[in-house]
Amino acid sequence: MQNRVDALLSLRGVACLMVVFIHCSPPREFLLCQGYDFSWILFAPGGVAVWIFFTLSGYLMGKGFYTERYKTDKQGIFNFWQNRALRILPLYIFVIVVLSVFAYPDALRPKNWEQYARLFTFTYRLLNSDLIDIDAPLWSLSTEVQFYLMVPFIYVFTHPFLKKLSDILLFAVAIISAVFGLKLWVSYQHEIRTNLILAVKYWYTPLATNVDIFICGFLINPLLKSIRYKVPLRQQKLMKIASVVLLVIFYCTSAYYFYHTNLGVSVNFTKTTVFLFQPLTALLTSFFVFAFELQLDKHGKNQKLLPTSIKNNPIRALEVIGNLSFGIYVWHLPIILRLSPLYTSAALWKMYCFRLVIALTFSTALAITTYYLIEVPFAKYKAYKTNLTN
Repeated sequence: MQNRVDALLSLRGVACLMVVFIHCSPPREFLLCQGYDFSWILFAPGGVAVWIFFTLSGYLMGKGFYTERYKTDKQGIFNFWQNRALRILPLYIFVIVVLSVFAYPDALRPKNWEQYARLFTFTYRLLNSDLIDIDAPLWSLSTEVQFYLMVPFIYVFTHPFLKKLSDILLFAVAIISAVFGLKLWVSYQHEIRTNLILAVKYWYTPLATNVDIFICGFLINPLLKSIRYKVPLRQQKLMKIASVVLLVIFYCTSAYYFYHTNLGVSVNFTKTTVFLFQPLTALLTSFFVFAFELQLDKHGKNQKLLPTSIKNNPIRALEVIGNLSFGIYVWHLPIILRLSPLYTSAALWKMYCFRLVIALTFSTALAITTYYLIEVPFAKYKAYKTNLTN
């Protein structure tokens, strides 16, 4: 039995850490070596991390139908939506309730009821100036849930004609081009290039301007199906190495760009960000998924994720973060915002280290707790086969 790294779960763990790192507000001129500032390496692009999440979701949601885990009849589609609800809603609602009671005691005032309506209908938007942002990262869950509702229909509509490689690539180009045109149109309809609130509202968070990312991940499924020959093992290894190297280069490029454009650590919106980095994230992540999922069933069974398997293959520790990523993602920012004021220092690097330690320590502890008390128990109620009922 092999001790193989779950590449997709590990990538999810890396993306989760990227979000935590940037939300801890890394300082400038922190990592100096012979007069050169390497601090840019800490400016993990949070937007890129979220787009990685979206691409992975696109692939995994489509995989459920392409592997026939879910049928396209009424019961099969209901099972898909039910399982997504069991995955998201329990922890999602628990986090909102806990934060409302303990972190934001004024959140339940009538002026914030609109915010709650948006949270529970998955139409949550960031940066509403008159409302309390209970937990800013929840916006991405709203966008994901909106995509989940569309997945069965996307599969039914595209499955019949996405058989050949040329058709798949043509469809991908059409979707990316259409969303690119939509973003271009939106940029001229609203003054979003100089207004962060409008940029978040019309560029960053809507499903319409992110659907190409989900679709790129989704299309890996028919692409894998279209491979009719056995890809040589050497070629598979080269593809895997290339996909990892490209993502590392892209991370360094985007982090360097965000640092040197002097945009700070908030959501960074420029033409380069939205029109170049967004589709590049989708394409490079899709290539990564393709490389590691290609003929995966030929590798045999893998060892369970246990301390011994991590000891023998330390990279698998990222799988632990991947499993806990949902909890870490939703808990880390409130922890940073509420606990950071407890420690102040004139040295920005000390503040950063403090925020990072408390964010990782407390969010991981809460994520472990809610994983075993909420996520795992509710996962037992999931159903897959059409003739299976709960």
